Amino acid sequence: MTTPLQTYRRWIEITETLAALKEEELALRLALVEAYFPNADPEGTATLELQDGWELQLTMRMNRTVANGKGEADAVMRQLPPEVAEKVFAWKPSLQLRGYRKLAPDHKALVDSVVTSTPGTPALKLVAPKEA
Repeated sequence: MTTPLQTYRRWIEITETLAALKEEELALRLALVEAYFPNADPEGTATLELQDGWELQLTMRMNRTVANGKGEADAVMRQLPPEVAEKVFAWKPSLQLRGYRKLAPDHKALVDSVVTSTPGTPALKLVAPKEA
């Protein structure tokens, strides 16, 4: 039977190993993206055909947050036509991506004044060949 101290030490060991593996996994994922998808759009999906029907799929995401510390988003919402504001902001406000992507350039510039966009971590998926 293990003691609490032994269990704790093993837990710490596994936690450190897991952190190192996560760091290595991210580095390898980013290396694959850089090597095989160098011109990928910052948002969307791309596919690389591999041998024997396998595919490597890349999914790129953009993280967006709405600034409202001083009521900036509320002020922007009041400047947009109500039917446009409803499609872009939820009550919190949070960004409604479908409406945001359809904005006219002048409305998008206004909304962008309170939205912070940062690239998400790319996701990769290995897709098995389809069976005939």
